[in-house]
Amino acid sequence: YAWQQLRSAGASAARPRGGFYLFPNVETLRTRLGVTNGADLCGQLLDDTGVAVMPGGDFGRPASELSMRIACVDFDGAAAMHGIAAVPGSSPLDEAFLREYCQPTVDGIDRLCDWLSQRR
Repeated sequence: YAWQQLRSAGASAARPRGGFYLFPNVETLRTRLGVTNGADLCGQLLDDTGVAVMPGGDFGRPASELSMRIACVDFDGAAAMHGIAAVPGSSPLDEAFLREYCQPTVDGIDRLCDWLSQRR
């Protein structure tokens, strides 16, 4: 969900294969975002949306690059695991499941993507 939403909002990111991190890059939006580096991007996102992400520069990327690291972990893991038990065998987890069990993460991704989309 998060990866698809970020890409729809103009970010580029490798498709996740597991784990809970995403590493989107928004260089293509540089002229419209009004920031010059990853730290400023993350600060502006926090100020405007309340969503906290880390600049890519903290993870080995150039400080000037407009990239960020997102940890999709703001939800009750025990409740989500209990909810998974009710999902039939090989059924994928859909957006309805995410909205029910991972709402804080979904809300954060939605706010971040709305902010990016308004600057496309």
